[in-house]
Amino acid sequence: MGVYFLTVNFIPLLRKSELPNVCVIASLAAIANQRSMGSLTYSVSKAATVHLAKLLAGRLHPMNIRVNTICPGIFPSEMTGTTAGKHSYDINHQAERAAKRCTSGRPGRPEEMVAPVLLLSSPGGAYMNCALLTVDGGRLMGVSINDGIRMPEDTYTDEILG
Repeated sequence: MGVYFLTVNFIPLLRKSELPNVCVIASLAAIANQRSMGSLTYSVSKAATVHLAKLLAGRLHPMNIRVNTICPGIFPSEMTGTTAGKHSYDINHQAERAAKRCTSGRPGRPEEMVAPVLLLSSPGGAYMNCALLTVDGGRLMGVSINDGIRMPEDTYTDEILG
């Protein structure tokens, strides 16, 4: 509900902007099964956020307001870490192990989230509307429970390995 009400309440200001756009941050859990990092309710709420962004893009299109979505993978945050100081987090053990299954083999860095947001908000992203970007270090490639690829045991986060 927050994405909807925040966006709708900012429409008067967005209409005054030279390059009006909204960048919605959802989660990779919205589009893929994340057996290690998410719950059913979290995944469903993020899928709803992605769909809401699509609906807002269509509704705001006549006003020339663009709406795009980013689905991040594992980044340092309150959900994936422990507090290391003001606005700083250390990745928890479960998230660290899950991040090993990314192509990059590690969690994302803050600048790797900032850059796509800046792209979508800049003239360089002005031709993008209703886009969905995955910023996940390649995690989407390996999130399937039955991905068929044998990985080292320490990359699996389930307590019972099968």
